[in-house]
Amino acid sequence: MSQQACTPQAFNQKTFAACHNLPILNSTIHWNYYPSKGTVDVAFAQAVVSDSRWVAWAINPTSTGMVGSQAIVAFKRTDGAISVYSSPIKSYGTRLEQGNLSFPLFDVSAVYKNNQIVIFATIGLPNNVSIVNHVWQQGPLSGNTPQMHSVSGPNVQSFGTLDFLSGKVETVRRGTSTVFRVKISHGIINTISWGILMPVGALWRGISRLLIQHGFMFIGRVRCWDILVELLGLQPGFGSAINLQGLNMKDTDA
Repeated sequence: MSQQACTPQAFNQKTFAACHNLPILNSTIHWNYYPSKGTVDVAFAQAVVSDSRWVAWAINPTSTGMVGSQAIVAFKRTDGAISVYSSPIKSYGTRLEQGNLSFPLFDVSAVYKNNQIVIFATIGLPNNVSIVNHVWQQGPLSGNTPQMHSVSGPNVQSFGTLDFLSGKVETVRRGTSTVFRVKISHGIINTISWGILMPVGALWRGISRLLIQHGFMFIGRVRCWDILVELLGLQPGFGSAINLQGLNMKDTDA
């Protein structure tokens, strides 16, 4: 799906020659492309419903989806300051940790005004190409920590291709597939299983052994809970296996 170009605007006294209104998540991408340098100046603007939201824009040099995306994340902190940083997305269970991207990134900044966050950056385009796969996103905050975005609706449709030279923008509406939802569910389950349930399972095993040594009457009840927690905590793929029952299709977007 393509979207017609918007009216070029000036941000922070800098004018961008090209822009497009993206049809998902109330977003706009503005840019100046320099073919001889292989760089592009971008301004990504997204409307947010409250201060407690993060936004991100990314280029994926290797695929068309979330994993592999090289993101720039921004949000308004609880003290009113704007936090902006780069984050390579390595899995569906990402917590948007700060890290270096796989291509050069310069002059990164962001502003928050009138319930809109604008991210600015200069990017050294991978392999000096003008056509890129890009992804944009938003999600909730817990304090100053980004949380998981929604796994349905617009949040799984916000990606496509962008040609900085011709100005052509394509948005691919495919993110509501069963396989895509299972991938994200698997990432969430892995995070919960390994980060929470497995330590809880280990704790309960220790408690149950102590109770057995002292002959408490409700040992059987504790052991049942121990087995349940161990099953969930030590088998991170268990929930994904349930989601995959009856699914007979190949995922070609890994």
